[in-house]
Amino acid sequence: GVRLARRLCDDAVALTNRRADPNPVDWPMRRLALLLALSLCATLLGCLPDLRSLEPPRLDYLPAASGLLRLDPPGVGAGEAVFALAFEVYNPNPYRLRLERLEAEVLIGEVSPAPAARSALTGGALVGALGRERLALELRLPLLPDSPVLSELNALLSGEALDLRLEGFPVLAFGQLEQALSPRTLLATRLRGPFLPEPPRLALEPGSGLREASAESAVYELVLRAENPGPIGYRWRAEALELRLAGEPVAALPSFAADLPAGSSALLRIPFELPRAALATLETAAPGQNGLSLSLLGGVDLELPGLRVLELPVGVLVSGRLE
Repeated sequence: GVRLARRLCDDAVALTNRRADPNPVDWPMRRLALLLALSLCATLLGCLPDLRSLEPPRLDYLPAASGLLRLDPPGVGAGEAVFALAFEVYNPNPYRLRLERLEAEVLIGEVSPAPAARSALTGGALVGALGRERLALELRLPLLPDSPVLSELNALLSGEALDLRLEGFPVLAFGQLEQALSPRTLLATRLRGPFLPEPPRLALEPGSGLREASAESAVYELVLRAENPGPIGYRWRAEALELRLAGEPVAALPSFAADLPAGSSALLRIPFELPRAALATLETAAPGQNGLSLSLLGGVDLELPGLRVLELPVGVLVSGRLE
């Protein structure tokens, strides 16, 4: 930025040393323009620090405020791993600095996940003279089915340490001008797990109940809300489902699956049919009650495509009352 301002000043002075223009009428306006340009250059030179004496800001990593925020495996949700990276920025200079962003190559173990990770380290901080400011960044790593970084993330889920490095440089901003500092290791740390997916929470929605009725049978529909409360997304599969009404097994339901990204929920609709005779028997066994007690049993798989599959034991998935 300083070199640019000085070049403008040199160009302005060079114009004044040229031979007289054949048209002398233009000289007053030209001189006025040159004076304004010189005034502007002087202002720029007075406002911009001399980068030759600039001391680069120091980035102190804050591990307590950093870590894995969210992981959605390939094909589930956004298909990305998101890390929080927090730093304290110290400015050793007697003037304030604007840290615009970090330009860095991301290394997970010895793997560089994707060039797109470079654009994810955006976010800045305005640091006063000899001051300190907090810098919070989000590192987003796109995850593809054949990405070599998946094996590194799988180790992190298992509880092993994950080496994370950022090799690059800070970019400072002076008004509309930017200055890249010399390359360096911006971060070298180890993240530790385990980070385990949390089983979904199931709830019976009020819309569950009778849909069709005939002389021979009645068709009901279960409306379930499945919520993934954790930071790990997965593909949820429920199999070997058994429906019980009033404590009695009445139907084997088909398997179903749903993608549940981290922190998301999905609405599932499961129809089933009951013969009239069976329904009458159940109502006789529970006279005078408002509907029938319901429980759904089955086994659940949590699939993290490209990473692993977790099998949960068979148990009660949801319970409630069926009107």
